[in-house]
Amino acid sequence: MSKPEELIFRVRGSASEPYTVRIVRRSGNNLSAYCDCPAGKKGSHCKHRIRLLDGSSENATTENPSNWNTLAQWVAGSDIQEALVALKDAEKELAEAKRCVHALDMAFAVDQKYMAARIKLEDTQRLVSAIKKALAARLLD
Repeated sequence: MSKPEELIFRVRGSASEPYTVRIVRRSGNNLSAYCDCPAGKKGSHCKHRIRLLDGSSENATTENPSNWNTLAQWVAGSDIQEALVALKDAEKELAEAKRCVHALDMAFAVDQKYMAARIKLEDTQRLVSAIKKALAARLLD
């Protein structure tokens, strides 16, 4: 087995110092990515790794400019690329679901206001009828 290859990037995040992201290719397109941000250290979803693997150079630097092309070549055709495509598709579906839920929330809020007004109208009509009936009875005393 050949020695793993490694690309190093620095990504500016919310901390005062940039995070270090290491992309390691063990063989073929067997990739791993490590970031020293809090999420990366925990092994959680780390946007710095994902953005780099997805080809974004926003807020990122590397000492060797050819690392960008190398990274793109490593990702192409890999299971990472498939996962990134699946992630983008799922994020689009999530955004659409959020829009639908928001629209339904707005419609439901209107429905709730209508129902509350309708209930108040019916309650008030019953109250007015009861007062009229009581007043009529009182006037006949």
